[in-house]
Amino acid sequence: MPDSPGYSAEQQAEEARLRGLLLELSTTVSTHAFWQTLSGPELVAARMELKQSTLDPADTD
Repeated sequence: MPDSPGYSAEQQAEEARLRGLLLELSTTVSTHAFWQTLSGPELVAARMELKQSTLDPADTD
């Protein structure tokens, strides 16, 4: 199998943009004041609920 030519400059720029956006949004959610209102099992349950709500139903088969 021949070596992959890698990403084009456009693909690299798009990947960097998306990674930056992911970091920004993850930080926004994880540092939101709402999380300070919970503790212990409540906090774990809320984070699990958030995680489950973002799953694509097609991926759960």
